[in-house]
Amino acid sequence: MQEVLGANSVKAKPEVRAVAREAARRAKKAAPVRWQFMERAQPDGPSPALARILRGDKAGRRGGGRGGEVRLKLLLSMLWMIRDPAPVLTVPSRAWASLLGLDDPAGRGTRRINEAIAWLADAGFLVTDKETGSIKRLITMRDETGADRLYELPGAVLRGLGPKDVRRAEHFYIQVPAGFWTNGWISLLSGAATSMLLLLLRLQANRPTGTELWFSPGDAKERFDLSDDTRSKGLRELTMAGLITMERRAVDPTSFEYERVRNVYVLQRDRLDMPARILTDYDLAPWWGVAADIDTKAADDDTKLRQT
Repeated sequence: MQEVLGANSVKAKPEVRAVAREAARRAKKAAPVRWQFMERAQPDGPSPALARILRGDKAGRRGGGRGGEVRLKLLLSMLWMIRDPAPVLTVPSRAWASLLGLDDPAGRGTRRINEAIAWLADAGFLVTDKETGSIKRLITMRDETGADRLYELPGAVLRGLGPKDVRRAEHFYIQVPAGFWTNGWISLLSGAATSMLLLLLRLQANRPTGTELWFSPGDAKERFDLSDDTRSKGLRELTMAGLITMERRAVDPTSFEYERVRNVYVLQRDRLDMPARILTDYDLAPWWGVAADIDTKAADDDTKLRQT
């Protein structure tokens, strides 16, 4: 669901953000996502879960990608909602559809969620058990990397492992802020843009804010197993959303050879805390911050009114 603002931009509808704010009462402050969900554990290892979910791969076969965006956003939302050590959720499909901002959440949206749940269950990411005579579906999460084990919060696992335990690397993780949901980003960003946001959060891990990030098309394929189309589409959309800024940098500015340049990106993570807006005209990118400030002030004013 999105609201078109003239020919310049789109933003999430208020009802989508309202659903997410309600969900935030039950969810965590951020969704932990293991690094190995996004990248190969070994250079010659199998495709990471992110790429397989986006494409629809199962049992070593390509699935055509239909529904990949819903599958990815649904799994991320489940990771956000799990709080207790027991990785069990009983959220109705209609509520998931509303949280993701799908059209017709009680009808077509619910069917799309049910299809995504069935795929994730067949692929081993979760187990479902619908109680007889009940509209509630019991979902038990498996490890989001595709490892054959019950889901555990990665922070809790790391706290239980010694500092030199070789298994620690399996549980290093990024955190996707709650603003990804509560500010409507989940309903506006495509599957490609969501994937690239996860990858940039991974590259930003353990680095100072404002670090210039980059990866080549070869890295995208070899390390993350994502196509050039997903990479270019996702990065352009994140730029239009104001979530990254892009600059061109010389690969070796001291070289006397023909100058080679590459694109570098700076993640604007704080903008996830602002109401979601995506520009429809690339040339208007510098205007994004002004629009975001207007939206943020309006949201603050709305909060003050509700408190009085």
